[in-house]
Amino acid sequence: MKHDAFHEHPLGKMNIPIRCGYHKDAFEFPLHYHQEVEMIYVERGRIKISVLQKDYEVKEGQLVIIGCNHIHSYKDHRENESRGYHILLFDWRHLLKYFDSDVEELLYPLFFDVTVIDTKIVQGLVHVGKFMNSLSLENMNQDSANQFIMMGHLLQLVGVLIRYGDFNTRFDYMSSQMEKEHELLSKVNDYIFTNYQEGITLTSAAQFLGYSEFHFARQFKRYTGVTFKQYLMHYQISMAKEDVVDGELTIVEVADKHGFNSVKTFNRVFKAYYGLAPTIYRRENTDSDEDA
Repeated sequence: MKHDAFHEHPLGKMNIPIRCGYHKDAFEFPLHYHQEVEMIYVERGRIKISVLQKDYEVKEGQLVIIGCNHIHSYKDHRENESRGYHILLFDWRHLLKYFDSDVEELLYPLFFDVTVIDTKIVQGLVHVGKFMNSLSLENMNQDSANQFIMMGHLLQLVGVLIRYGDFNTRFDYMSSQMEKEHELLSKVNDYIFTNYQEGITLTSAAQFLGYSEFHFARQFKRYTGVTFKQYLMHYQISMAKEDVVDGELTIVEVADKHGFNSVKTFNRVFKAYYGLAPTIYRRENTDSDEDA
């Protein structure tokens, strides 16, 4: 489960790979990536999304489209008095079954870039929220017609976005490039998941993957927007946070288990990521769980 937080397979082996849900509770999700396109429509409140080291403040009435294989994270604002987000995931390649192959170039700017659209500004996009809501509602049905109806809503949504959305028409992306990125990220995540507790370096990762250190560092930064060291650190601290909250291990044991060479370093990094020392974070989250 922990591994899946970074390399998701959110749709499994669904016949028609679409999933959409409505979220009204506070939440955050750490760095992760997947081959599926992700769309988040903010019905109420605001949400902060980070993609390729760039932060996006997505507000009420806005839709963010996160393209394939982009490492990203998101969390809502604590000050949100009310919140409501529709989160849609789908395998864009499934759409190609319905069209000629030349439609790929039309879809590239939509499904491989990162775009924030204000549906209140462009008149033709006013029904985006309606389509997202219909997808969330239909997702709750479990009958045999469910995925066919969801596909219909999705095609309408994509059609409206193509017709009225202002996308980068010069955007250039090749499917072979996507495959290279996915292969590298999959191998990196497998290697980190298996070895991060024993200590990993840029040099050891590059050697394992068969790259020169320079080439690996350059390609990883190009594909993800972050350095390998930043990604590894985020992985370590995200995995450690679960043990901090769990409470079964001491903070010293948590630091050691997740590859930190000293508890002092762990405390400093943890506070930089989550705003609190691990002991305080553990106490506050344990207290909130008990009060719930």
